[in-house]
Amino acid sequence: MTQLLSGPTLTKSIARSFGRDGVTAIAIAPGLVRTEMAEEFIVAHSDTSIMEEIPVGDMAEPAEVAELTAFLLRFSQDSLNGATLDINGGSYIR
Repeated sequence: MTQLLSGPTLTKSIARSFGRDGVTAIAIAPGLVRTEMAEEFIVAHSDTSIMEEIPVGDMAEPAEVAELTAFLLRFSQDSLNGATLDINGGSYIR
């Protein structure tokens, strides 16, 4: 069973506590994703500096998040148990 969660500490805790029971916990930590809401926020706040903080110079596309999620839902991802995967163009590196 794979559980997608949104907190590194919680994810590690679940991975350690329930890994032997067949539970795989992986967190996806997206940065700025190109959605209508994100675009509206940037326009409303006239804040182009947000984009300058992303080393690759652009927001992640929703398809990138979807593709990673689909990959993680495959049964062969036990070795990623406890991992937090960032999708942020390098704006935050663990």
